[in-house]
Amino acid sequence: CAVVPIYNARWRGKSAQGVYRDVRYLQERFSLDAVNLSWMRTYAGIVLLIVQSLVVGRVVRLIGENRALEGAAWAAALACGIESLPIGWMTYAVVVVPIFTTATGVSMVTLSSLYTGVVPPRQRGTMLGALDVLNSAAGVVAPLIGGLALNMLGFAQQPVVAFAMHMALACFLSFICFRTADASKKTQ
Repeated sequence: CAVVPIYNARWRGKSAQGVYRDVRYLQERFSLDAVNLSWMRTYAGIVLLIVQSLVVGRVVRLIGENRALEGAAWAAALACGIESLPIGWMTYAVVVVPIFTTATGVSMVTLSSLYTGVVPPRQRGTMLGALDVLNSAAGVVAPLIGGLALNMLGFAQQPVVAFAMHMALACFLSFICFRTADASKKTQ
């Protein structure tokens, strides 16, 4: 029996091998049994629900979509960095899961919002479908790149690989947000 994680504000099925890798990682890293693993996944789903219903809108109103997206990328990198340290399962549950889940919730909502803001209303349905295709493609490409890195470094280095990938993404988004802000200042 596998717990299906909530991702991107909807249920996403995982392959049996993907679930096995996640479970094996958590079992090896934190010595959790099946019951505690299920509780951890349920907890992450509840945190995501709370974040999407109570936090995302406030964050976006407070700092704007571009900065919220950039901040979410840096928060995800921070969560992966903390996870790469020698921490226990309680720190993972209380610190890493909420930070990473908040980052995921904020980034998915702001990406969709930014995307629909630049697409004409008549084309939004088609373009949101294209965005889903891009999200799915990222779900294929990222594990391939991560898998190559894990094959070279070993499975135990998963948090370090995730940290490196999220840092690269955060730097890229910061560059994009900086250039967007710079370009808008020039047009004023």
